[in-house]
Amino acid sequence: MNGLQARFLVSLVVGLRLCLGSASALTLSFPSSQDGVVQFVTPSGNIGCTYVPFDGAGGIDTGVNGPELHCYRLSGKFDAVSLGPVKKALKLLVEGRLACCKTRNVLAFGNTWKTGGYACTSDRTGLACRRGKHGFAISASSITRY
Repeated sequence: MNGLQARFLVSLVVGLRLCLGSASALTLSFPSSQDGVVQFVTPSGNIGCTYVPFDGAGGIDTGVNGPELHCYRLSGKFDAVSLGPVKKALKLLVEGRLACCKTRNVLAFGNTWKTGGYACTSDRTGLACRRGKHGFAISASSITRY
């Protein structure tokens, strides 16, 4: 299945859920680039994330040996948070704007994205992501790490 077919299938399932009035949430996995990098945004467009499966994937040098998830506040105060393979999430100092998350992958409110031990759930207040016992919540106004 190629990326276009996958997006169509997700759109079809979401459309059916809306038509049938189902309140159940979906667990999604978005198409990745050739080297496994996945990007997605929240429906508001305020938050965007990049999953990097290994250091150097997609030309992204993280300096971490293992997968990482980076999420960015794309409107208002531009902040970022990173969750690596082992430790607690870190708030990142970002200078200027990044070319983050120019993607059609939208994590609809109430749905969860999962891959490589990471999971993110989108809701109207923001995005909550975790890996094991560590994670973070990011919204238009705050970042909470745990």
